[in-house]
Parts: sequence; structure tokens; C-alpha cells
Amino acid sequence: MLRTLLCFALAAALPQAADFYVAPTGNDTAPGTAQAPFGTIARAQRAVLDLRRNQPGRKTAVEVEIRGGRYLLATPIRFLPEDSGRLGSETIYRARAGETPVFSGGVRLTGWQVRNGRWELVIPEVKAGAWRFSQLFVNGQRRFRPRFPKTGSHYITRPLPNEGKGTRGGNNRFRFRKGDLDPNWHNLADVELLVFHNWSMSRIPVQSIDPERKAVTLAGFTWNPRIGALATGRNYIAENVREALDEPGEWYLDRQSGVLTYLPMPGEAPDQTEVVAPKLDYLLGFEGDGEKGLTVDHIRVQGLVFEHTNWNVPANGHCVPQSEVSGQGTQGESPFPVAVRARWTRGITIQSCTVRHTGFYAVEFGEGSRDCQLLDTEMWDLGAGGVMLGSTRSAKEDSPRLSRGHLVQNCMVAHGGRMHPAGSGVWIGHSSDNRVLNND
Repeated sequence: MLRTLLCFALAAALPQAADFYVAPTGNDTAPGTAQAPFGTIARAQRAVLDLRRNQPGRKTAVEVEIRGGRYLLATPIRFLPEDSGRLGSETIYRARAGETPVFSGGVRLTGWQVRNGRWELVIPEVKAGAWRFSQLFVNGQRRFRPRFPKTGSHYITRPLPNEGKGTRGGNNRFRFRKGDLDPNWHNLADVELLVFHNWSMSRIPVQSIDPERKAVTLAGFTWNPRIGALATGRNYIAENVREALDEPGEWYLDRQSGVLTYLPMPGEAPDQTEVVAPKLDYLLGFEGDGEKGLTVDHIRVQGLVFEHTNWNVPANGHCVPQSEVSGQGTQGESPFPVAVRARWTRGITIQSCTVRHTGFYAVEFGEGSRDCQLLDTEMWDLGAGGVMLGSTRSAKEDSPRLSRGHLVQNCMVAHGGRMHPAGSGVWIGHSSDNRVLNND
């Protein structure tokens, strides 16, 4: 009896065998075994597809074990309907026990030149207009662009008649106090004004500043006069002002010259500091096809870290009525990026993961998704908020578009609103039968 118990104990202590293996040092030409792992999730996806074709009646899970280390993503990880598992035979992508796989949408920046205590780097892609970023991470911490005023905020002295007409009747002009805004700021069109409304905010680039009339015209309009009015007394700040670049930890990207300037924190040295700029706006997508009625089903992602996503203000600005979410996106453009998103899905599970250093929200169970779970997951240092359930588009109870039946449990959302102060910890819109339990 004792021998039997010892055998069971030893078996429980051994790592659970997987069908395929992925490692940062792997190779996609390898067979995907523990001894010769694949190098990418994409290659493992193809192997899972082949396995399921060869084992159509499989009744156990298909598992992919992912070794610890950093994976630099050139494109997002995308699961499509053909990648689906089945009820009773889900597909699991999990970290190896005791290891931490980290998937990054950023690029490490090297080759700095030090001039008068400032670090400078010419980025050809930026100068060519092929890359732009509004977030920067140094040694695992977010760094911020220079703002004016340095502390507190300015306020609108009074609104002015619009120049042109917005699609929703919002505003684009106001008066300011003398000295609060300067028409001679470098790259004026790259200066962004953050205006704080009653329960939302606007982030809109500057179009022009008239110092004589103390009038500013924005490059886009706020949402509407009721929610996004540029009313007397509204607080605002100016961000991405090169002339305000004077404190350690601040940085400025000159899009015209392609020069990134960083003011190091005490003790930082270029050859001993990791500086990462994000390129991808999302990292993991479960992407069904609502028009064809095809969903992505029964996939579990467990124990993975997702970090470094990008978000840039559009040319006509960013302004939405609630919690930094919008069904149509920024003033009618494409929907906002979310680091980990599921749309038109069934039974997706995100478990024991971390989502950090984002440009926008962390996780979305969006339109057409049902019965998904977000469990034991940490979300922090977020551009906006943590979790989005549902959609801003209303749907009838029997509509396939309705997102419903989700569970968010034992999760943590912290340090949000880094780019979008109106973001929410958990936002639910036009979505039913959800449970949000025991979260911080």
C-alpha cells in the first residue's frame, strides 16, 4: 500500500506531459517535442490543427506547454474559428510549472548617444512616418511625456464658437489664460490637450493658438455639448510639450526628425538600461466571424504574461462619452485596441495571467462572446482600464451579437488611467448574466 502511495505522489510531482512544446530558444522547423520545441505559438497552432484533424474524436484536452522567457511578437497571436477546441476537449496553452513566459509587443531601443546628460536616439522608422509611439517603458516602469503645467492643471476661461462643425455637435475652441498655451511650442500639432469633463475626458491635438485673443482651436471636436462641453472652468493640461522636457524620467519623440530624447533617472546608464517602445496595439486575439456565424471556442490560456501595447491619439483626437469605451472607436474610426480581446467566442478562459504596460484596456470579452472566464489574473499599469464586457451597441436578448454569461473572478486591476484617466476597472455594456466576484 505504501509503495502505491509513493508512486502516486511521484507521478503528481512530475510535470504534466503536453502534446507540443514552445520555447524562446526553440525552432519552428523542430518537431515540437520537449527536447526539440517550437519557437512560436503560431507554429504550435498549426500542429494543433493537424492533431485535431487526425484525432477527430479526441475526448481529452490538447495541451501546448510554453517555456519561460521573453517572446518578442512581430504580429499579434490570433486564434481563429479553425483553432477552436471542443467542450470536453479544450485546447490549452499553458506555462510550464514554475516558469514565466512573457509576450511583448515592444522593441528594445539601443544605440543611445549621450549629450549634455540627455540620451538621444535617431529612429529611422519614426522619421519615415512608419512608426509612432506614445508610451515608453524603462526597466519595467512606464515613463511619461512632458506636460504643462508640471503639476495641477489649467482651466478654460470661456468657450468660443466652433470652427467648422463636429459630427455630434461637440466643441473645438475655447479661451485660455495668458501664458497657459504657447503658439511657438515645437511641433505644435503634436501637442495634445487633455480636457476633463464631468465623467469623461477628451484628448485632442492642437490645431492653432492665437495668443492675442488667447484662443485655441483643436484638431477635432469633443463628443457633444452635454457630455464633452468645453465649458468655463473645465480643467485641462497640455501633454507632449518639448519645452517642458526638464525632469528625470521624461521623454519626447520628435516625429519630424525621428529623434527620441530621454532624461535618465539617477543611476541609469545606457548600456545597463532596458528601454522598450511598443509597436503592437494588441497582443492576443480570439477572433470569430460574426457575419459568417463562426466562433472561436474552448481555448484556455494559462500562466502567461502580456506586456507593451501601443496607442496613439488619432489626428482628430479622442473623445468618448463613457469609461473610454466606444462602439465605433475614436470619433467614428476603428475600435480601440485592447491587449487581450475575444470577439465572437464561446468558452474562452484566461487564467493566472498578467497583462501590464498597455496603451489602452487590458482584457475584452466583446461582441458575440458567451461564457468566457477571466480568472486569477493581474492587470496593472494600464493606459485605460482593466476589463471590458459587452459592447456599446445594444442587442436583443436573442441576438447573436449579445455578449453574456462571463465570469471575472479573483483578479486584480491596479494603476489604470495612465493615458485615459476615465477608464474603468470593470466596464459592462449591453451584456447580461455576468458575474464579477472577489476582485481587487
